[in-house]
Amino acid sequence: MLKVCAVVVTWRPDLALLDEALAALRPQVAAVLVIDNASPECAEIAARVAHAGGRFHGMRRNVGLARAQNLGARWAWAAGMDAILLMDQDSVAAPDMVALLAAPHLRSAVSADAAQPDAAQPDAPQPDAADASRSGLALLPGTGAPLVCTAPLPVDARTGMPMRLIRTAAPAGQDDDLVPCAFVIASGMLIPRAAWRCIGPMCDALFIDHVDTEWCLRARAAGGALAAVPAARLMHRLGTDGRRVWLGRWRYFPHHSPMRHYYMVRNSLALRRLPHVRAGMARWLAWRAALLVLVSLVVLPERRRRWRAVRAAIADARAGRGGPAPRAW
Repeated sequence: MLKVCAVVVTWRPDLALLDEALAALRPQVAAVLVIDNASPECAEIAARVAHAGGRFHGMRRNVGLARAQNLGARWAWAAGMDAILLMDQDSVAAPDMVALLAAPHLRSAVSADAAQPDAAQPDAPQPDAADASRSGLALLPGTGAPLVCTAPLPVDARTGMPMRLIRTAAPAGQDDDLVPCAFVIASGMLIPRAAWRCIGPMCDALFIDHVDTEWCLRARAAGGALAAVPAARLMHRLGTDGRRVWLGRWRYFPHHSPMRHYYMVRNSLALRRLPHVRAGMARWLAWRAALLVLVSLVVLPERRRRWRAVRAAIADARAGRGGPAPRAW
């Protein structure tokens, strides 16, 4: 049985929803660690975490999602955990989610040879091929690739509809229990310790948005495999609200603040600079971000603020600036 530590990063959470998320996690994992990014209600969050039987660490300033997740992973490894489960503050796990995600990693592990790491990457950590070759990770059936991460099927908590998985081509004979994916969202990612050592931590420079995407693409470039477990369900919320828009078909567009649009656009463009992100994937990510922002500029208020945030994001991406946004929008 894997000893799993759930790492939950919070910033101004809905406290009732956080209570629900922690209550769902606690019976399924060995430990729950909540890292708060300097929320005004930090003391109240700490009290609720203690009541739920978790551990709490409050940051003095907002260090971003990536760095908070890295700190959580560091604590988990020091505590002797076998894997971490990354979770958003507003995601609620089904009662059997963690067991279903852990099961593929408990298969007979075979020494996994990963591809050689890419050339020097100033904006992202380097995967360690030497560690990968002796990691003992389980292999994805049909591919022989080391399984570095499993993820649940996210279900939109507002609509009840399963979210789309970004699949890769399934190998011959692949069953539906594990779906190979190009990348998965951070909430619900179960990452074994050996995989974290091979691939490296999350990229601090991205701060928030596409942190999970970059890690997944780096993992695949190093020869790792990502897989969704459709039977494992996660009730997840994107944005503060959402709206259905007809663009050839009905699409659901979550509502985000102008600040989040800054990070979405900047980081989508920043991924194009990384050698482990293929050109086709980079174009697709940029197109997706542009579509989201364009729809938001049409249907949401504060259009001027959103447009200023987008212009700043493009300028900062061109200049190679990372980290927290230089100002608030």
